Amino acid sequence: MKKTFLLLIIISLISCGQVTYDTAQNDTVENTDESISVEEPNLIRMFAFATDYVSSGQLYTATYDNTSTTLENTGLTLLGTEARVKLYASLLYILHAGGAFNSISTDNLQIVNPYDDDEPFITLAQYSTGNGTNPQDVVISGKRAFISLYNPANDSENVTNEGLPGDVIEMDTTDGSIVHRHSFQNYLQADGDLNANAARMAIYGNVLYVCLQDLESNTFSATAPGLIGMINILDNEVIGVITLQSRNPYDMALSIDEKRLYITSTYNYFYDGTFGGLEIIDLETQTSELFIPDSEFGGYIERVVTADDQAFAVVSLFDMMTFTFQSKLINFPTAIEAGSESADFEDFGTDIRDIFYQDDHLWVSYRVISTEEGDSDPMIKLFDLTTNTQVGDTLYPVVTAISIAGN
Repeated sequence: MKKTFLLLIIISLISCGQVTYDTAQNDTVENTDESISVEEPNLIRMFAFATDYVSSGQLYTATYDNTSTTLENTGLTLLGTEARVKLYASLLYILHAGGAFNSISTDNLQIVNPYDDDEPFITLAQYSTGNGTNPQDVVISGKRAFISLYNPANDSENVTNEGLPGDVIEMDTTDGSIVHRHSFQNYLQADGDLNANAARMAIYGNVLYVCLQDLESNTFSATAPGLIGMINILDNEVIGVITLQSRNPYDMALSIDEKRLYITSTYNYFYDGTFGGLEIIDLETQTSELFIPDSEFGGYIERVVTADDQAFAVVSLFDMMTFTFQSKLINFPTAIEAGSESADFEDFGTDIRDIFYQDDHLWVSYRVISTEEGDSDPMIKLFDLTTNTQVGDTLYPVVTAISIAGN
């Protein structure tokens, strides 16, 4: 019982579990100009969603002008306690999720123009993903938004033509209508649960790749191999899954040059090397070509981003006695063939909540979390990857940034 209780607490902290939901907000704001296009300023600018996982989150923007970094609260309200942000064609897509036990989820996609001259950060549209569906990631292709749902069965109307829960929905961003629903239920372990737990996604060619955690719902244990679901977005059909050597795929990054997907799987928080680690998918063969257990990195691996010919990943430690989390940054070539090719970019320190690559720079969000202090001391740093040094000023948001996006 203690082990199960501890696991539930941990998962609530990393925001990937079952939740209690508020009603989804359906108040659509009409986008009257379907061909809207905004030219971004030529500078390093990022957007960050920050939260304390209890109250409504905050949206920050930060810029770097070669000498200093500045942070500004955009003042955008009613964002829910968790969200993921993406920037496509100068529009900001805010996906309101809700993965922690005390989260307020509004289960919707909000489309914002951060560059409007008259009213910066004006909301152009806001569409529901379905009550309690807990959306996890969004990928935009033209006017199509592909959204992964962690709890698709919570919305009784979210079913495919075969009557199965839609793990990934395709939304028309001009009016919010759901034009396709895709289910991976037929590929899941037959444990009586049959919830794919769809999470991070990426598009390569005509295929949308989706992390499927397939966790056991009562304990959130990773009892089945992780899967990468595949959807042909031209034919609008599920074309199969890639079975991983690892379990609980948590994050995903794409290298177009290497034709590889980098999957971080967080099997447990004690990096015993069994099913957690870095797994690499060959996109030409659509098979797993390499698995590096997290024991080779000295901790359990979480987030990953690609940065030209190298990648960066967050490796973390958890101290059960003090309930303290620590993280370090590692980097490795995108052509990596063994764990020995990775190196420490930043040694173990405070808990890292997100990383984002932007134009030879890396944004990193930190926090301190322990039983004594709780969630505190949030900060954001920017690193110049040509010199591997911090540039500008350390930024101090009021709460922790958990999702960063940018041009």
